[in-house]
Amino acid sequence: MRVSLSWIKRLLDSPDLGMTPTELQAKLSLHVAEIEPQLERSGPALDGVVVGKVLTCAQHPNADKLRLTTVDVGAAAPLPIVCGAPNVAVGQTVAVATIGTTLSMKQADGTVKALTIKSAKLRGEPSEGMICAEDELGLGASHDGIMILPEGLKAGTSLSDALGVGDTVFVLENAAITHRPDLWGHLGWAREVAVITGKKTPQPPDISWQSRGDGWTAEIRDDGCMTYFGAVIEGVKNIPSPQWMQDHLNAVGVRPLGLLIDVTNYVMLELGEPMHAFDLRDIAGKRIEVRSARAGETFTTLDGKAHQLVVGDLLIADGEKALALAGIMGGQGSMVRDDTSSILLEGAIFRPERIRRTRQRTGLMTDSSARFEKGLYPELAPAALNRAIALIDQLIPSCRITHRFAAGAAAGEARAIPFSPNLVKRLIGIDVEPATQRGILDRLGFRVGDKVEVPWWRRKDVHASADLVEEVARHHGYHKIEPVIPRLAAEAPPMNEQRRAEHRARTLLSGAGWDEVQTYAFTSEAWIDTIGLDALKLIKLSHPLSSEQTVMRPNLVPTLAEALGRNRKHQDDVRIYEIGKRYRVGIGGRGRSDGCDDETMVIAGVCAAARDEAPFYAARDAAMR
Repeated sequence: MRVSLSWIKRLLDSPDLGMTPTELQAKLSLHVAEIEPQLERSGPALDGVVVGKVLTCAQHPNADKLRLTTVDVGAAAPLPIVCGAPNVAVGQTVAVATIGTTLSMKQADGTVKALTIKSAKLRGEPSEGMICAEDELGLGASHDGIMILPEGLKAGTSLSDALGVGDTVFVLENAAITHRPDLWGHLGWAREVAVITGKKTPQPPDISWQSRGDGWTAEIRDDGCMTYFGAVIEGVKNIPSPQWMQDHLNAVGVRPLGLLIDVTNYVMLELGEPMHAFDLRDIAGKRIEVRSARAGETFTTLDGKAHQLVVGDLLIADGEKALALAGIMGGQGSMVRDDTSSILLEGAIFRPERIRRTRQRTGLMTDSSARFEKGLYPELAPAALNRAIALIDQLIPSCRITHRFAAGAAAGEARAIPFSPNLVKRLIGIDVEPATQRGILDRLGFRVGDKVEVPWWRRKDVHASADLVEEVARHHGYHKIEPVIPRLAAEAPPMNEQRRAEHRARTLLSGAGWDEVQTYAFTSEAWIDTIGLDALKLIKLSHPLSSEQTVMRPNLVPTLAEALGRNRKHQDDVRIYEIGKRYRVGIGGRGRSDGCDDETMVIAGVCAAARDEAPFYAARDAAMR
């Protein structure tokens, strides 16, 4: 996911957010979702270039072609800058590259040279910056003199912000916002930035809809589609998009393709609702169907590839043919072309599992399918149509919106959640003023009253009071939660007599020269006759690890004897013991008479002093006592 900072500023109608992009990146990572630390830039590299005001200008005492200037760049004191441009004069508003700024300057031979501005002395006079020409900034080809900026710009303002050129792009993993479909559009990020920076929260999108115009209808014939909205617009042209729209699309990696296509992409990236535009000439009749594909049906997508469809793949169709693979990609036969003059705009909501199934089978991973797979809200369809219609009407004033029609749900079920300010203290352990809590929720779009009404764009992830506490906590700041050791009653636990006996046994046996071992709790049925136990009292394993481990050990002797045999290969004097459990059927240990299977902690030991002795029987007698 790529998020454009200039796009956010446009939605907030605020060219200055009061913090640097790096500071905002840190805030977003702290309060919303983790942003990659490396910010990307689009457009000319203007970091460190600011607006300046020329306060004084005088001849350099040691050079005829140089001028001594002082320039206000919004700092505590004006900067002394030596300038060689013939057109520099007092009162000008100029572009100043401050100390540490690196400019990429194109040379006459086409190569690019990096120039880092440093503090210097030119012919004996100090210079603490550089007043720039157009070509030095990548904003033009002129090098006849310095670039003169419009009056009224504030000294110290970033040049990219002042001129609206270039962009900073935040990059994050899609997985970080899987639970937040609203953050798959810039409007969702603008809301979060407004809360962080204190700016005015953007208005929610217009979801009102009034069908009009006779003839056009939509029919949903498969429950994989929940909502379908359409609008017919005539008198359009697929002209190039305005530069601001192209800049925003380029910043987030989307190639501009002409106004009619760019508008659909722009709305998707702004609101999070994928859209599609059909050339009206290619639609038979005035009825749109959303249906399942028929067995053996084929469809050619916009990329020119033919796909063999199966029953269950959703299609947008007219009465004769398929127009789009729903939620994934449009069809080649109805795409917008250079000479398109009338279009059908579509906004719909599909069930995520249906889109995911078709995407996995066809391998068509698109920006559209990625959003539909997260689960979208019915209100997004009219919101997107209204936004797209407004943009086209603004950019092509001569167009005519002749029909609006819809089918399916226009809105989801409203949700109100009980909430008490005291819950924040109880769940996160810090005091947050009720007014602060309300302010955070209000600015995020929640309506706080006797209950908290959840805005439609947050219905996927906000279901309970604890979710509202999370909203308060993340914007108040998780970093403000101080770790505190809980105060608990420190009563000494009662003495565990069995553990005490185990420790005493270990001390005595180990002190007498015996070595403690630990063996498997499984053994072989072949040992039963050897140690003289009833085979009916064995607990057999349903899925033994091996043919030598088919039952739970009824005594520690089998596994200890095997350990003794292994150790006798290396030394004559072996004395080992084990503290562990034995397992028998229906013994009812410790006075029990319920016949249940029994686990009893026992101590057993085996020893051998010479190879000609038979230690197993002595070990058995010792262990059975």
